[in-house]
Amino acid sequence: MLAHVNNTQLWYDTLGSGPPLMLLHGGPGLDHTEFRPWVEPLADHFTLIFVDERGTGRSERVAPETATTANMVEDIEALRQHLGYDRLALLGFSFGGFLALSYAAKYQAHLSHLLLVDTAPSNAFIPESEELVRAFASPDIKEALDNEGSITSDEEFRRVMEIEGPVYYKAWTSREQAMSARMNRDMIFGFEVSTWWGNNEMAQYDMRPFLPQITVPTLVVVGRYDRITPVSQAEVMAQAIPGARLEIFEDSGHMTISEEQDRFNALVQEFLGTTERKHHA
Repeated sequence: MLAHVNNTQLWYDTLGSGPPLMLLHGGPGLDHTEFRPWVEPLADHFTLIFVDERGTGRSERVAPETATTANMVEDIEALRQHLGYDRLALLGFSFGGFLALSYAAKYQAHLSHLLLVDTAPSNAFIPESEELVRAFASPDIKEALDNEGSITSDEEFRRVMEIEGPVYYKAWTSREQAMSARMNRDMIFGFEVSTWWGNNEMAQYDMRPFLPQITVPTLVVVGRYDRITPVSQAEVMAQAIPGARLEIFEDSGHMTISEEQDRFNALVQEFLGTTERKHHA
C-alpha cells in the first residue's frame, strides 16, 4: 500500500494482529525484504508494519537530497498518524536504528517500546567497523569496498552487496549464502539515497547526548561477530539508556534477525509482552 505522507508516497504493508510493531530496515538504500521473511512469525502476536524508507524499495523515488534524517523521521511520524496509532513499538535495524533513535528524540511520547538491533548511536562506529571488515575481507570484497563510492546504478549496488555478503554474517555456509541470495533477489535498491545520505548526513549523526533521556522500555540486540556496527556500540547504548536491556547473540554477525531467527523472535515476543505488562502494572 502507498500512503501519501510528508510530500512523498511511502510504501508500507501490515501483517498480523495485536499491538503495533513498526520495523525500519537498514541501508540507507535497502528495503524491508532484508528481514521480512524472518520476522513474519511475530505476526501471530503483533501487527507488523513494514515500510520502505523514502526513495527506496517500493516507495516513491524522490530527489536524493530530500532523504535527510529529519525528513525520514517525519515520514515515520506521518505514517504513524496515517495508521491511527497513538503509540507503537519501533524496531530499528542497522541504519533503521539511526532513524529509530532520531525519531525517539522528537516523538518519544508515541513509542511504547524501542528495539535497537545491530545498530549504533553515532558515526563513531566507523573506524572500528572499517578495521574489522578489512581484516576479514577477501581480495574481491576489498575491491568491492573500494568501488562503493563510484556506484552509478541500482544493479551495481546489488552486485556490490552480493560480493560483500560474507562480511555481514558470522559464517558463510550454504545457509547464509541462501539467505543473502534471497535478500538480494527480492531487494529493490536505492543507490542514490544511499550515496547522498552517506556523503551528506553521516558526518552529522550522533545521538549519544540523547540516550540518557530515553524513558521507554528499550532492548538493544547485537551479534557477537557484527563487523558493521560492533558490540562496542551496543554497549554504549545499553549503558547510557536508563534501564536498557542488552542481548548479545553469540552465533551471529550483523544479520542477527535471520542468523538466529527463532531466538530473535522469541526475544522480541518476550520483551514486548513482559514490558507491556510492567508498563501497565
